[in-house]
Amino acid sequence: MVDDNTLREDISFLRQMAESGRKGPILGGAAQAAAGLVYSTACLVQWAVIAGVIPAADIGRTSNLIWVVASALFMVVTAIFYSRTRRKVVTYGSANTMSFGMAWAACGCGIIVAIADLGFVAYKLHQPTIIFAIAPIAFAFYGAAWCVAGAATKRRWMYVASLVAFAASITLAIMPARVDILIVIAATLFLTLALPGLKLMTDEFR
Repeated sequence: MVDDNTLREDISFLRQMAESGRKGPILGGAAQAAAGLVYSTACLVQWAVIAGVIPAADIGRTSNLIWVVASALFMVVTAIFYSRTRRKVVTYGSANTMSFGMAWAACGCGIIVAIADLGFVAYKLHQPTIIFAIAPIAFAFYGAAWCVAGAATKRRWMYVASLVAFAASITLAIMPARVDILIVIAATLFLTLALPGLKLMTDEFR
């Protein structure tokens, strides 16, 4: 039979592990930081190309190349950080890391499906301008992800990031479809992805 004192000690140990998991640092902020920095830079470069600051023989092809290179760079950087995180022995923050990861995995899947849906609708209605809805929808998903992550990990500052993302979503939907909107998108990517991601990385190494 199990001794009562031993059972109580085991329960206490499990409780302490659960508490440490909820209060510990969150691993994975590097992905948000990388996405924010890489894609905000891509927005600024594309703006410079379209505005004529950077000369390009074919603006359309150059713009597509910018995003292909940015996406490839993001995947490489994310793979490096993911490999580093997997090799790291995680004793604290595992519960927070799992909750945070699930929230953002769902966000990423939602954005991919939404973009595919917009593409199908644009093709069906012969309205390519529908693609201008991609950025507002993406930031709406970012807002939802930060809200869920904040509730799951008890980080109040994540609610601020959520509100910024929601506000940006509405603002981008209202703004005229001009080239200057790329600057606004770049700034918002930095505020809603890069800056929060850098904070999580700083908390991780404290």
